[in-house]
Amino acid sequence: MAEGKKIDRDAVVSKAMRGYKRIFKDMPADKRFLAEQIYPTAAYLAGVVYELKEQVAEVGFIAEQVNGNGFARVDTTPAYKELKDTAIKLNSCIDTLGKLCPELKKALGNCREDEFISYISKG
Repeated sequence: MAEGKKIDRDAVVSKAMRGYKRIFKDMPADKRFLAEQIYPTAAYLAGVVYELKEQVAEVGFIAEQVNGNGFARVDTTPAYKELKDTAIKLNSCIDTLGKLCPELKKALGNCREDEFISYISKG
């Protein structure tokens, strides 16, 4: 990504959708029908993960908060917590798609952790 050029969530979702359509176009009709129900969700979650990664980059992972008694405590930011939860949901969608398509499972098996998200978020 070039400096100053910012990718929005919709661009990430569109790119992921194109990739999923290309992967699943030659599948048998019954498996393709199931995949077509799942991959739009996976593409949307990839866009949300990209957006949350940007928010975490801006605000950071750790936030100091004051509880009701006036004591300071250190905790993770809400954006980071949401990023973790969304990444788990995305991983579940990708795992389900991988069970439908052995080629996708093989390609993802060769990736390091978070490499797929990095690939999608590059745009």
